[in-house]
Parts: sequence; C-alpha cells; structure tokens
Amino acid sequence: MNEKFFDLKKEKQDRILNAVLKVFAKNGYRKASTDEMVKEAGISKGLLFHYFGTKSGLYEFVCRYAVKYIGMELSGMLSGDRTDFFLLKKQIEAVKYQITRNFPYMPLFLQEMMRDTEGMDDALTAEVQEIQNSYRTLMEETLAPADFSSCAPYLNPTDLSCLTDYVIKGVMSENYSGDNEPSAEFAYERTISLLTMLSDLSRRE
Repeated sequence: MNEKFFDLKKEKQDRILNAVLKVFAKNGYRKASTDEMVKEAGISKGLLFHYFGTKSGLYEFVCRYAVKYIGMELSGMLSGDRTDFFLLKKQIEAVKYQITRNFPYMPLFLQEMMRDTEGMDDALTAEVQEIQNSYRTLMEETLAPADFSSCAPYLNPTDLSCLTDYVIKGVMSENYSGDNEPSAEFAYERTISLLTMLSDLSRRE
C-alpha cells in the first residue's frame, strides 16, 4: 500500500507528510481529523486512504517514518566518539533543526508520539509501543557516548539529563503554541542559548 505513496513526486510526498504530522502533533491520535489533513495537504480524502487504508494505518506509517528519518539524520551528523554531554545535546538539537527545515512539525510529533495511545485499538497500541521503544533505544544509543566529567561532581548525570530535556520540551511547547507557524530558527537559537547557560552553571569550579 505505502509503495504507491513513495511513487509520488517528492514535493507531494512531503506536502502530505507535513499535513499529517501537523494535525497528529497538534491534536493527538484520537482528536486528529483526516478532513483537516486533506485540506492542509490539498488532496482528497479518497486519495489519502488510497495510500494508507485507514487512520490507524496512516498513524503507524508516519510514526515509523519519523523515527526512521531522525535515525538516519542522527547517524549522518553525529560521530560515535565520546564527547561532552552538553556538546552532544547541542549536536542533537542541530539535527532536529535541520529536520524542521523539511518537516516543521516532526519534532513535536515525535514528542507527542511518545505519550499518545489515547483512542487506539489494541493492535495499533501494540504497534505504537514497539515504535516508541525503538525511538527510546535510538536516543539512548545516541546519548551513550556522553561524557559528564567536566560537570561538578555533586551533579547527578541522570538529573542533569532530565533537566536539559525539560528545557528542550519547554522551548518546543513555546514554539508550537498559539496559532502562528513555528519558527525553527527561534526554537534552535533559544534551546542552544539555554543549554549553554546550563553548561556554564554545571561546570566544575
């Protein structure tokens, strides 16, 4: 079924994907409207279901697509060398920034995907949980080389990692709130600025 979708011109693929990612990211699976998706993409509902069959089939597809896409981007931009924790986090944010140039709502979609199973049947829930686990593993492996040795010894690496995640999610929430289109530049610059501040505050005396 999805092979037909990949036969489309890249511009049309991206237009459909962006519409679907946006609506799912902003509304969650249960409240996401396929009517809104097709209006955003400029296609008919029949065409959408021709490529993906059902709403659940569409959601599973974009979940797998988003995780695979960010995985390829991370592998292409990050080295496996052990590196400073904050530098590594900034590199990951740089990857996300590049992704938003093509898919503005993909980072928000991935964030929401990790906590969204509302309204799904058992089969889709099982598929999504598998994808969530693969994304969680991807990020854990990406952060595995992180070096905390430059941080003050009283700082717990797990807590420090959680703190940076709260900052990143906070900026993302701010960027995607309201009716205005998100700004990839704003989110990236704001996130890097705050990570730099946290890095400076966490350094050994």
